Amino acid sequence: MANHSDSKEFMLILRGGIHPQNLRAERVEQLMKQFGEWMAQMRSRGQLRGAGRLEDEGRRLSRQHGKLVVDGPYSESKEVVGGYFLVSAADLAQAVEIAAGCPLLDNEGSVEVRQLQPAPQA
Repeated sequence: MANHSDSKEFMLILRGGIHPQNLRAERVEQLMKQFGEWMAQMRSRGQLRGAGRLEDEGRRLSRQHGKLVVDGPYSESKEVVGGYFLVSAADLAQAVEIAAGCPLLDNEGSVEVRQLQPAPQA
């Protein structure tokens, strides 16, 4: 079990992968089971803090030449962010070890691991 006083928080950002709508129902069920087992392992070690899947539809905002531009994201892109996990780990190496168990890695996806910094207090 993670020692929470020494733990840092990390976000595991899931990108790409095979879209469930392009798979047979049996394969989707198998993937959901793999994700469930991975999440149960993280929970049992006190590492899982939160998770979520992002809807395909959304918008990306930017400013170009002083004007607000609203577009994307484009779900056909292999770089689209599909979900995230928030985990506790002692350091980046342990967070990478946790991320290495993600079933997405065996399904044409990638996982980016980033440490969270506390937000400044207002």
